Amino acid sequence: MHYKKREWNEEIDPVFYKIIRTFLDGLKLVEIPSNEGYLILSLSEDQLKKLEIAGFPTIAKYYEKYRVEDLLDDTKLIFPDEINAVEFKNIRKKARKRGFDLKELLSLVEFIEEKESRDYYLQAFAPFECADSYKAYTSTMGEKALKKWGKKIRSDIFSMRLHILTMSVECIKRDVKRIEVFRKRNVYNSKLLRRYLFLIWDAVSIVINRMSLRQLLDEARRGNDKSLFKLIQLDKTIFDHEWVRTRIRKALYSGDMEFIVELADNLKKGHFETRGENLDIRLVLMNFWSAGIYRLTTKQKMALLRDSGIKIYQSENSFRQLVDRLRPFISL
Repeated sequence: MHYKKREWNEEIDPVFYKIIRTFLDGLKLVEIPSNEGYLILSLSEDQLKKLEIAGFPTIAKYYEKYRVEDLLDDTKLIFPDEINAVEFKNIRKKARKRGFDLKELLSLVEFIEEKESRDYYLQAFAPFECADSYKAYTSTMGEKALKKWGKKIRSDIFSMRLHILTMSVECIKRDVKRIEVFRKRNVYNSKLLRRYLFLIWDAVSIVINRMSLRQLLDEARRGNDKSLFKLIQLDKTIFDHEWVRTRIRKALYSGDMEFIVELADNLKKGHFETRGENLDIRLVLMNFWSAGIYRLTTKQKMALLRDSGIKIYQSENSFRQLVDRLRPFISL
């Protein structure tokens, strides 16, 4: 299939918009409103039964570690028959430990169906073809240029992983009989529900508090009760943390009724109107920035989001300001 010329598709994977669409579809799939700012779920009896069997598992651990890669892993996506999921994970682990092995990278590129995307990754990883090609490509690079190129390679590996996961979803969508099975596996997956819920809480926290959940958590653990109350407005499961229960016991034993009253007041809060806060844009930028979006100009970023089905009402300058506000919360 030949893809039309887009403003961004020479800088990143030419079908990156599909990756974003799959991510946004996932929000709808688990029935978490992504634009309204609702911070609790309203699950069906079947879904609640599934979670009950799992012991209504905690969300607390996601404060320590959250990655969009893990979210996609937890969707239990079915890889195409030729791709061994275990082998894929082993390749990722090796890449993290000792750098990049061309043969292993190319073994994954071969499974990419879209010619434009396959050509993009073959070109991106071409310098690793052999020791001589690597030396020839890097010999004239200064330290700064080499570091920049290394960041791009890591970014391309990340986006290729996302591409293959997205491709597996497309394979399922083409098989009508498997769509409902796919839906149930995802909707009833408690890990997926919890990851998406944490993702939305985090984005809403950045909108209303200008701080991520982890930042609020760090401040609250150091004794800042105001940060604890902000967390409670967002995350009603915050009591799963032992240090929160300890803080409440301290207030009870010391007769700190001011704390208890304020705790109760903030527990009753929880709905934030984020319709005008571009939550879908923030979610995409925060989760896919390091997969290549960081390399795009403001105009290209806006074009990519539009091609992904996201409506953008800001001017180019306003959009740039939105991105600038997000930068402290985006890591590479």
